[in-house]
Amino acid sequence: MKIVFILIFYSIYSFANVINCNEYEGNAKNIIGQSPPVNIFLHSLYETKFPNKISKKDKRFSKIPSIEVLAKNGVELVLLYNSQSNFENLAKKLKKVNIDACYLKLHSIYDYIDAYKTVGKIINKQKRAQEVSSYIKKELKFLKNITKNIKDKVTIYYAKGDNGLVSSCEKSAHTEVFDLIKAKNVVECGTLEKRRVTLNLENLLLLNPEIIVTDNKRFYNKVFKDSKYSFLQAVKNKRVYLVPKKPLNYIDSPPSFFKILGSYWVGKKVYKKEFEEVNFKDKKTEFERILLNKE
Repeated sequence: MKIVFILIFYSIYSFANVINCNEYEGNAKNIIGQSPPVNIFLHSLYETKFPNKISKKDKRFSKIPSIEVLAKNGVELVLLYNSQSNFENLAKKLKKVNIDACYLKLHSIYDYIDAYKTVGKIINKQKRAQEVSSYIKKELKFLKNITKNIKDKVTIYYAKGDNGLVSSCEKSAHTEVFDLIKAKNVVECGTLEKRRVTLNLENLLLLNPEIIVTDNKRFYNKVFKDSKYSFLQAVKNKRVYLVPKKPLNYIDSPPSFFKILGSYWVGKKVYKKEFEEVNFKDKKTEFERILLNKE
């Protein structure tokens, strides 16, 4: 009994400095995200236009600077990405310089529906938050409706790295786009579902996906020329596709609300019948207008 009490006490104490953002009761004008996914999310909420290409060097979308810099710039709140336990020490350090912290769940695109409302309330952008939240909810409902009758799921592989042998497991935030269109990610990892994995060529040949998508231009340029990939049915059938990355990767790197656009892009490649009536150009225009503030 004593051990149970100690464990309960420890769990409450250990998370004392990190709360869910929907429990944050204050308002903050100067906030920043701990990592790129959160800062990309914030940028869309502030109704600021996105650049034509998001650079990793762009400080608006990068990881947070030092605590000293945050304090100097008058940051009031830091939004931590997904995890409680990983950021307890950071939250304690921020508290010492009067900066609050809360964690924001953005693992799934479905999390964004409530995340926009939560942060919109904190920064007094409720109207904007409702607009974006409603748009994402609408598109997810539309995707679910047009894929509801798919029974024979097409197998798909997300190739990363120059040799295409790095990938992410099923149920990962990095491959959620495949779930949204009811395609089957061939990389199944069980309890390792959130991890990125490295395969060898034999593994890939055994998985033999019907479709390969990749964000690596070097791999894409050689996959049809290098004979070692020629036994893959995706290569034989010319069903290897290069993911668009302007202004950001449509699938991941980092995972973001671009999954909406990525779902339509992949869907048009994978399920031509179900996505036949989807006008990708129109979907992209609406997406850019609402989420990227593009006129």
